[in-house]
Amino acid sequence: MKKRGFTLIELLVVIAIIGILSTLAIIALGSARQKARDSKRVSDINQISKALEMYYGDANAYPTLITTGQALSYGGTTYLSAVPTNPSPKNDGNCPNADYVYAPSSSTAVGYTLNFCLGSATGSLSNGLNYASASGLNGDPSLVGWWKLNEGAGTSVTDSSSTRNANTLTNFNYNSTSGWIGSGTTPALGPTGSGSALLFDGTNDYIDAGSNTALRPNYLSISAWVYYTGDDGAIAGQKDTGSAVEGYALAINSGTLVFWIYGTTGNSTGGNGGTLASGQWSHVVATYDGLIRNIYVNGVLTTVGGLGPGRGPVVYTNQPVRIGHTDGAGYLQGALSDVRIYNRALSPSEIVAIYNAGH
Repeated sequence: MKKRGFTLIELLVVIAIIGILSTLAIIALGSARQKARDSKRVSDINQISKALEMYYGDANAYPTLITTGQALSYGGTTYLSAVPTNPSPKNDGNCPNADYVYAPSSSTAVGYTLNFCLGSATGSLSNGLNYASASGLNGDPSLVGWWKLNEGAGTSVTDSSSTRNANTLTNFNYNSTSGWIGSGTTPALGPTGSGSALLFDGTNDYIDAGSNTALRPNYLSISAWVYYTGDDGAIAGQKDTGSAVEGYALAINSGTLVFWIYGTTGNSTGGNGGTLASGQWSHVVATYDGLIRNIYVNGVLTTVGGLGPGRGPVVYTNQPVRIGHTDGAGYLQGALSDVRIYNRALSPSEIVAIYNAGH
C-alpha cells in the first residue's frame, strides 16, 4: 500500500498552528516575567521599609538620603548591605524608566515616602505608581485624594487614597478631545511616555470628587501632571464664588499657575507661579501651610506667596471638590494625570521625589 505524505496545505496549517502556539507561549512568558518583577518590587520595598524602621529605632530619625546599590547604615550598624535596585526593564506596563525614589517626610506620621511603580496589579496594590511610608504601603494618612487617571477606558475613575472619595466623570464625550487619551488625541501618551491620562475639552468636562470633609483640610498640597494646550482653566479645587467666596483652587491663567486660598483672615492668590510650556507634560505642586503659598513646576520652586491677607486654616462652604473645573477658574482644556490632594504642605524633597517617580 502506497503511503501518503502531507500535502502542502496540511504542512502550512501545521506551521501556522505552531507559530500561534509559540506566540502565545512567548506572551505568557513575558507576562509571567513581568509579574515576577512586580513581586520582586513589592519584596524590595518591604525589605527597605523594615531597614528604615530599624534605622529609625537607632537614630530616632529617618535618613535624609538612601541610594540604591549602596549600604544603609548608622553608627556602625548596617541594615542593608545594598539597597535593592528596581529590576530591569524598569518601565513595565505604564511605568517610567526610574528607580525607587525615597524622600523623608515633613510629617512625623508619614516619616518618609518610598515611591515605586508596578506594571500590573500585585496583591492589594494597583498598577502604576505606589509608595511606602512609615504607615505602610500606600498608607500616608495625609493623602486624602489620589486619582491616578490611568484606567484608560470606562466611565469611572478610582481614588487610590484611603479616603476612597466619590468620583463622577461628568460630561465627557470619549472622543478625540474629551475622555481617555490614545491614538488620535493630543497628547497621545501619558507623562511617562506611555500609559493613559484623562483629556478635558475646556467646555464642560470635570470630575466631581464629592464633598467628603477629608477634602477640606486646614492646610494642603495639590499635585498633578498637566498637559497644557494654551487655554486657561482649573486643575483642581473647592472654590465658591457666590455670596461666600471660600475654598481653594489651583488653576492656569494665561499660561501661568495661580494658587487661590481663602483663609480665616481673608482671600489671597499668593501670586502667580511658573509659566507652563504649551504642548508638553509638566508636574505642578501647590502647598499651603497656613502662612505661605508655594508653587513648584517640575520639582522647582517658582513662587513663594508672602504673608498676604489669606492666612490661617482654609474656610469652606459645602461645594464639592472638582478636578478640571472650579467656580471662577473655569473648565480646563488639556490633560491630567496623577492628581493628588494632601492635608499638609509637602516638603521640597517629597515634591522632587514625586516628580522623579512620575516621568
